[in-house]
Amino acid sequence: MIRLFRFFIALCLSIALLVSSLFLATHSSNAQVNNAETVKDDLHLLKLAGHHAIFRHAIAPGSGDPQEVVMGDCSTQRNLDVTGREQAARIGEAFRQEGITPTQILSSGWCRCIDTAELMALGPVTDFEPLHSVWTQSADVAQRRTADMKKMLRALPQDETVVMVTHSTNLSALIGYGAPSGGGYVIKVDNNGELSVVGSIAPR
Repeated sequence: MIRLFRFFIALCLSIALLVSSLFLATHSSNAQVNNAETVKDDLHLLKLAGHHAIFRHAIAPGSGDPQEVVMGDCSTQRNLDVTGREQAARIGEAFRQEGITPTQILSSGWCRCIDTAELMALGPVTDFEPLHSVWTQSADVAQRRTADMKKMLRALPQDETVVMVTHSTNLSALIGYGAPSGGGYVIKVDNNGELSVVGSIAPR
């Protein structure tokens, strides 16, 4: 009788754990779907004077880079896959649908960033050193690149609309947080020269 009672208790606990796990999985899945459906997209803000876009490069599987990265040699780097290339093209198409024509396209020199910027097909792409990855760089280099970014943005005329493609680590250094692949932010510099994030751009 005692063994039967213990078996019954164990069975009840197992069923309870299973039900709990199923509930949490369903709740988590629903939360992800709801979040995806409610991602705010402020691409239209780029029509306003003095507003600029800064993106993380499109989907490039993996993380970081091989130890021996050679600038200009994509075989030594982590690169966009087919999905990432398609995503980059969709970003450019979203600009065209909104009627937004950037005046400059600046990019990190890493291949996945250059490719993202070029596949957007929004204009000539310029390799801009302050957008280069700070992932493996010293604190001094990271601080200098971030300072140079802010200096460039503060010097832009109000009639410029600049699109920048960089890395999540650079976004974190510049504005305090990163972005998903192909996602980004709308930024502006106020009258006091302060950089602020005024909107988000959802991945396509």
